[in-house]
Amino acid sequence: MYTYKYPRPAVTTDAVVWGLGSGKDDIEVLLIKRKNHPFQGHYALPGGFLDEGESAEECVVRELAEETGLTGITLVQMRTFSQPGRDPRGHTVSVVFFSMIDKAKYSIEAGDDAAQVEWVSLLQIHRDKEKYLGQPEAGMVNESDAQGRPEAKLLAFDHYDIIAYSALFVYRHLFLGCGFQHPESMLYPFSALLEAVDKNLIKAVCTEFRQDYAKFIGK
Repeated sequence: MYTYKYPRPAVTTDAVVWGLGSGKDDIEVLLIKRKNHPFQGHYALPGGFLDEGESAEECVVRELAEETGLTGITLVQMRTFSQPGRDPRGHTVSVVFFSMIDKAKYSIEAGDDAAQVEWVSLLQIHRDKEKYLGQPEAGMVNESDAQGRPEAKLLAFDHYDIIAYSALFVYRHLFLGCGFQHPESMLYPFSALLEAVDKNLIKAVCTEFRQDYAKFIGK
């Protein structure tokens, strides 16, 4: 086997799954509560390390199933996050996938290194960050940030940045350009769901994240 002599980052995948159809005036995102360090007890997006001989697409499907029990959903590749320092274990590059589902059609169950799994309001995520963390320049969280704040669902790693970018991702494809009904739109696989949801609700949620995703505009 060839051995590469230079250090190189590890590769992971993460999944941003938006849940619709709950009857609430909000949109929710699927989060796990981490069972292990780093960020034990913090909330995070489902995801994990790429195995040898595994594609990113295979990895995100496997990790989502292992940690949340969620299977059989459409996932589209959204963006790669690679900023050094995003993971205290070392330089880690994450390939992030996005999905939208009707929550009533799927069940979730915590497994693997997830202590629990739940749907959490996107607005709650945003407002907890504003209340407890302000605007961290890099969008990344230290392990000590949630100490003494058990009521806040604070996120691990750079997952605030990832969720903020998902709002920009949806906004761009839903309200700008060719629209979600065009086959070239990355939201096209979710067009049936988007036809039924209140567009003003999605726009309002995306607007809440405007300051958070401002750093990604033009990128």
